[in-house]
Amino acid sequence: MTRTITHTVEYIGDQISLDAMIKRINAAPVLALDIETVNWWDRDAERIALLQIGFREQGRAQVAVIDALAGLDFSVFRESLELSLKIKAIHNASYDAIRLARHFNIFTSPIYDTMVAARRGGEKKCSLQAQVAAHLGIQLDKTEQRGDWSRRPLSAKQLDYAALDATCTLMLYERQIERGMRGDYELPL
Repeated sequence: MTRTITHTVEYIGDQISLDAMIKRINAAPVLALDIETVNWWDRDAERIALLQIGFREQGRAQVAVIDALAGLDFSVFRESLELSLKIKAIHNASYDAIRLARHFNIFTSPIYDTMVAARRGGEKKCSLQAQVAAHLGIQLDKTEQRGDWSRRPLSAKQLDYAALDATCTLMLYERQIERGMRGDYELPL
């Protein structure tokens, strides 16, 4: 039986909305991060198109889908992603966290990598899709993974895909902590 996910998704495409969202994000005990990129195969042309942040607010899953191509001031994330001691859960931090450092000069810390935790736990299938299916009973549709993230407006399917990845990372982190797993990860300097 496949579970469904209940979460609230907010698309953030202007600075006023971002500043209001930052206050909510800063109040959350744990953040789950995910990004979508364009031109990921070309280091010089690569850009982050979206930053998705999953968190719990009054026990409910929330996701901020932030348009990184909208010219927003991403330095507002320094406190919550770099300076705060709260955990930032990322699936495959060696991709996402490194790109946040490269493109926005944000050195995320401390990081709990759900992929690293799965590998340390001896699991063979460590993709987010495989981990979410095995441990949360949720089937993720990954067809949008290589979609055109530079296109605006984003389709409902793209927004749903982006939000689900962040929510599932948060839920997977919570499940791994319940199981006593370790996923500590440090950015290489």
